[in-house]
Amino acid sequence: MCSPQPPANSVNKGLLLASIRSFEPPDYLSAAISTCSHATKYHLTIVLYSRVFNVDPDCTVNHAAHWDDVQKLLTRAYVAATKAAQDQNKVLMDVDVLLRGINEGYPSNLHGYDAVFRVAGDAIPVHIPAAVMRLPHTYLSPTVAVSSLGPSTPLSTDEDLTDSQFPVVALGGTFDHLHAGHKILLSMAIWIAREKLIVGLTDDALLVRKRYAEVLESLFVRETRLRAFLMLVNPALTYDIVPINDVYGPTGWDENIQALVVSQETESGAQAIATHRAEKGLPALRTFVIDVISPTSHKLDAEDEHALRETKMGSTFIRQWILEQQQRRGRARSGSVLHMGGFVETEGSRKREEEAKETGEEADASAGAAGKEEAGQEATTAAEGQQDAQNEDSTETTGDPATHNADSSPQTEEPQNTPAGDGPRPEESTA
Repeated sequence: MCSPQPPANSVNKGLLLASIRSFEPPDYLSAAISTCSHATKYHLTIVLYSRVFNVDPDCTVNHAAHWDDVQKLLTRAYVAATKAAQDQNKVLMDVDVLLRGINEGYPSNLHGYDAVFRVAGDAIPVHIPAAVMRLPHTYLSPTVAVSSLGPSTPLSTDEDLTDSQFPVVALGGTFDHLHAGHKILLSMAIWIAREKLIVGLTDDALLVRKRYAEVLESLFVRETRLRAFLMLVNPALTYDIVPINDVYGPTGWDENIQALVVSQETESGAQAIATHRAEKGLPALRTFVIDVISPTSHKLDAEDEHALRETKMGSTFIRQWILEQQQRRGRARSGSVLHMGGFVETEGSRKREEEAKETGEEADASAGAAGKEEAGQEATTAAEGQQDAQNEDSTETTGDPATHNADSSPQTEEPQNTPAGDGPRPEESTA
């Protein structure tokens, strides 16, 4: 039985649970995700279950061979959620998409949700914890009968699993204000990694010429958010996040790396790495390219391509949006920082308000002894001090883990010597 359409922003933190029969996403998926994103205010997690995502010993698909299939699926899910959020100006809304095997069950690291979204008629053959089942449930109406959704092609049970995954995979990037493009890149690297994923994270020194650099996240914040996302997607892997100051990073010397993941816009970096490794006598890397959400890609159907063109994925857009919000509202709320499209108070802003209040009280006390005229002057001074505190520029979002997410706009940043692979973005070469 279907539930009424959920109101906009009625859920702070929402969870969508759905199952798919094959790598080809069902017709109802995009509409369901858009509805959930429209109803969610801060954070939406989408968990897609399928037997094609089963892990050992039940894994029957070659991960590398299905590279294009998986990136198309992730792109459809992330674009649907991100576009719906951006249409409501929820640029900082956090969206995570997790692909889970039927034999993995419910992720133990998912908690703190306000409500659960399901598709009516979608019976997921996975045990859902009682605590999750007790949450308010909304059952969405699919655009087609779920019972008729079968695989577009029969699933093979005898695929050649040679080179399905690689012991050590590497990628690099800036990963500022972690957004959907970044998450597709990282999720795909995890998809082909068997033991370890090495992430080269651009050091702060290389980012001084970035557009809107005043709201760039610090290295610490970028690393913290990056690791949290990686652990959410697959906590079983080992993650080595390394600050880098050149295009090579660990790929310039580590002989144990077997595969490299890059975006189509940064393939030239992969070529530079290949040349460098050959000169050093290091083994060649197998390169995997994220090219589905490139403006020159023809791997999506017409509907998905249109949705992609309407969605802004990149860090430049996010930084520009943050600055615009600060200019519009920040001066009225001194010391507050942007958080998921709004403002929250910080310790600094509260302290300034308390100091201003104390100053006003002291002024009143001294005024009593000095006479009414002097008291008026003192009180005026105190009020002016408080007003000055309120008129200070808003605290920059750099360094506050709460001020992240979403996607970026068709703008090009200054060329820089940054690592290959910093997320697929049609509009910029680095994030």
